[in-house]
Amino acid sequence: MKNPKKSGSANGDLRSRAEKRLKKRQPDPGASESDQDMKKLVHELQVHQVELEMQNDELQQARKRLEDSLAEYADLYDAAPIGYFSLDGSGKILQVNLAGARLLGSKRAHLIGEHFNAYVALKDRTVFNALLARLLSTNYAASCEIALDADELLYLCIEGTRAPEAGGNAEVRIVASDVSARVRAEQGLQSTLTELKRSNIELQRFATAACHDLHEPLRMVWAYLDLVKERYADCLDDDGREFVDFAREGAHRLQKMLDDLLDYSRATLAGPALCASDSSAALGTALSDLALLIRESGAQVTGPDLPMVQANTVLISRVFRNLITNSIRFCREKPPRIHVSARPKADQWVFAVEDNGIGMKEGDLDRIFGLFKRLHAHDEYPGTGVGLSLCKRIIERHGGSIWVESEEGKGSTFFFTLPGAK
Repeated sequence: MKNPKKSGSANGDLRSRAEKRLKKRQPDPGASESDQDMKKLVHELQVHQVELEMQNDELQQARKRLEDSLAEYADLYDAAPIGYFSLDGSGKILQVNLAGARLLGSKRAHLIGEHFNAYVALKDRTVFNALLARLLSTNYAASCEIALDADELLYLCIEGTRAPEAGGNAEVRIVASDVSARVRAEQGLQSTLTELKRSNIELQRFATAACHDLHEPLRMVWAYLDLVKERYADCLDDDGREFVDFAREGAHRLQKMLDDLLDYSRATLAGPALCASDSSAALGTALSDLALLIRESGAQVTGPDLPMVQANTVLISRVFRNLITNSIRFCREKPPRIHVSARPKADQWVFAVEDNGIGMKEGDLDRIFGLFKRLHAHDEYPGTGVGLSLCKRIIERHGGSIWVESEEGKGSTFFFTLPGAK
């Protein structure tokens, strides 16, 4: 609605300009009163005529500007690199730009009046119909991704909004862009991940089977080494007995390595059944399993009550057992002191196992979680290099993460996260 004051001001300007243009045609002071009235009337008519002519000129200029704007909009509409469509309530195409016509593989004139869904792959027509119904029933924008042919060679991302109704007819306007490259890349990635997962499972199953199969010949080696040491002890010199002991020690380490690999494979293959679990109970089980080692080393394990978590109690007990075992083994001070604690963080709990052991160099903090990664020789500190890898695998299967903070000679603190109990 026009502002009356603004309109009146514009009319005043028009009259002022018109009167200036008619200044030379002012009434003659010597004329009679009736002539004066007639001339004033004619003058007024002339003023209004000039006003109308000027208004008409301005209207023509406004029309020209509007036509130029529409032409510019049409150029931009057709030059746009993405497709624009106007559809009626049934999905018929009312308007389409050149990019949209190219996406549908047809000429623009042939597309007007056609149903957009006729160009959509059969499997995705229900998806597009649902999008159209949603756009018609709400004033909110919505989007979907659809394939345009049965071979799924071309994928579009469709984003639409409801247009203002014209003459009581509902319309929607949609923007379509080609996302085929991204969709194919995602499909290729998913296929690769599926194949990698299958290959990984097969490899883990092979490792498990191999570990089982190796146990039997290893037991035979162990048994015959015992027989040699028992029956031929008098026949062996010091070097011979030392060689037998070395062989038995190697067999023992191999046995331990196979056992650890079996545990690692089981933790990797089996999806842990997660439920509300008492982490204090898991720690208690670990301490019970380590009772002999704790007593022999004089270790002190302390900590407050631990929280309820969403976890597999057996596997979390294994994590505590491995971490506490490492803290006892890698300690030069007597007795080893180990403190277990937990603090909340968002919807998770952050656990910490802190010790007064030998610590580690900064460059070794990430290496230690690799399979068979050891920082020390076997004759210096025992172990197979599987325990921390197993901890990492178990925590990651619970959706958590594990890391360590340490300084050489000043102990280490292992941290890991678990989801809070549901």
